[in-house]
Amino acid sequence: MPWLKWNDIASWQPLLDALDVAGPNADPFALIRSVYDGLVVFHGCRPLDISAYHVSGVRPVCLDELHARVRDLVANAEPKVPVQALEDAIRCTPKPAVPAQVYACVDERDLVQHGQHFLGGSEHVQHILQILGEDLGCDFSDLLAATGTPAILELAVPWRDLGEYVSDQIQASLSDAIESVAQGNAPARKDWCHAQLTAIPSEQILSIRWL
Repeated sequence: MPWLKWNDIASWQPLLDALDVAGPNADPFALIRSVYDGLVVFHGCRPLDISAYHVSGVRPVCLDELHARVRDLVANAEPKVPVQALEDAIRCTPKPAVPAQVYACVDERDLVQHGQHFLGGSEHVQHILQILGEDLGCDFSDLLAATGTPAILELAVPWRDLGEYVSDQIQASLSDAIESVAQGNAPARKDWCHAQLTAIPSEQILSIRWL
């Protein structure tokens, strides 16, 4: 079965066809799981090594790995960064409430509007460098811009892996989305974020687009 891509008009056609067959009293939210395998979500990143995604998929955030990356980034920075200043910035940067998750946007338009994912990939790394820069009176944002390549990953998420929040939002917005698509318009842009505690395996990466 196909995957539903919220912002893609053509992706809605199987549901419109199913509703035509089912009749006016059909429940579109009940039909959607029989028409599609799941939902397409979008992950913004700036990978240093794209092959890691092909091997391990999109893994939950690991703070130890992110902190090691920051230390590598500033190792040869000018002006020289005192070790204690960096460690203080790492310590002072707020940790995610639930750190070990994979995050992705349901609507690609919302992801593109927020370019921070393409600048440095991890927002946590960006926050550390921001705090460090404020403490030292420097701007370290160019360290991120000089590494990796910005990309959008299209990821297929089966219904079983979709969180309650996104499912509820889809159900609440489905009628309006169907009406928009039936009139030839894309559904309204949404800022819904999919989050899951497990990795999204490589076979669920539908495409990688470089920016």
